[in-house]
Amino acid sequence: MARTIHNLSRRSGKPFMPVDCSSLVHNLMESELFGHVKGAFSGATETREGRFQLADKGTLFLDEISNITLDTQAKLLRVIQEQEIPRVGSSIPEKVDVRLITATNKDLRAEVDAGAFREDLFYRISVVPIHIRPLREHRSDIVEIAQHYLEIYREKHSCLAQRFSQEAVKSLNTYTWPGNIRELKNTIERLCVLSDHEEVTLSDILYYGQDTRAKAPVVDPFSGRMRLVDVEREHIEKALKHFHYHMNKTAGFLGIDRKTLRSKIRIYGIAMDPEKGDLPDES
Repeated sequence: MARTIHNLSRRSGKPFMPVDCSSLVHNLMESELFGHVKGAFSGATETREGRFQLADKGTLFLDEISNITLDTQAKLLRVIQEQEIPRVGSSIPEKVDVRLITATNKDLRAEVDAGAFREDLFYRISVVPIHIRPLREHRSDIVEIAQHYLEIYREKHSCLAQRFSQEAVKSLNTYTWPGNIRELKNTIERLCVLSDHEEVTLSDILYYGQDTRAKAPVVDPFSGRMRLVDVEREHIEKALKHFHYHMNKTAGFLGIDRKTLRSKIRIYGIAMDPEKGDLPDES
């Protein structure tokens, strides 16, 4: 939605800068957003531009804005009001021209009442609020959106996947998608990386929610085609093969830690090639 607004605006030829605020480290948040000068803090070996400077004349999209600290919220409010950036370590403000779009999956009014979000900033960013329904409330669009991202990631990863089988479509439509579009995108990219055939089948799809624990695909209990453990085993084997049996990369891709991956390798009896990567510890 934010990118569409940008593309249809007079700023379309300028930068579109998306920022996932939930991934920003708290003590480096101001540096990431506003930039810093050399020597501003330990490790600041050179002057660096922040996301606001990089988005100058364009659009800055702050996703999950509720994750910004209260101190940073105060500085963000000043930026919106003054159109000036307080670069960390500098007393000289810098002018910027940025359209700001924000998003959150939380109730900001409730966050304000709880003291977790500034009321003045809440009103500043609530000029034109847009409520986007979760995927589960417009299931008729899920497959079309999934196909869109399949085409994007097929080109990005040079994979073979081109279409979804009927069982895969049923699964996509029935899953609850607690992570909404972000989870759908990640699911499609994951299967593009791991799939080695043109038709995406049920065994190619393994859902991971926001807590990174595997969730079962929706399977007809009477079909007898594949158990969940078989789906997970095949998924792990494909990931290991793709990352050349590198444990850390595979665990990171699957959204689990190395210890959990080692445990699943033992449980499923997955063969590991010692010449292709590190093996799980024997202890």
